[in-house]
Amino acid sequence: MTVEASDKQPPEEKTTTFTCRFCGQARQLDEMRMLTRFFPPLVVCRECEKVTA
Repeated sequence: MTVEASDKQPPEEKTTTFTCRFCGQARQLDEMRMLTRFFPPLVVCRECEKVTA
């Protein structure tokens, strides 16, 4: 009896994405910032955070 090697690939990594409220682009979680000076707080990308500062 022989054991066959399976060609299973490791499960793909799921990435969490958010949509920027200003530019509308979907970005990964590590590229997003939360603007707490607004109520309710807004989730924006790094580039838009620099523009709104």
